[in-house]
Amino acid sequence: MDQLALKLNSLAWDYFEFMNDPADLNQAVAWSAQSLEVDREPAFLDTYAQLLGRLGRKVEAVSIEQEAIGKLKAYKQPTESYEKTLAFLRK
Repeated sequence: MDQLALKLNSLAWDYFEFMNDPADLNQAVAWSAQSLEVDREPAFLDTYAQLLGRLGRKVEAVSIEQEAIGKLKAYKQPTESYEKTLAFLRK
């Protein structure tokens, strides 16, 4: 299952980077959500938050990005890039 979650997240991130059509982005949100059902790791949460943000779902996106930052802090991992994303999502 972990490999499936990783592949779903990777595909969702590719869509985030290269697609602009809302239908495509909504499909990526679905894949990203499936990856989170397996593992709510910070990178997966970040992908989901950024997709939500791109679709204008800012309140949800901010909440998810905050969860990712909280997990990184708990793991004593750097949070700088996630903090920048959070600031962008709050605009």
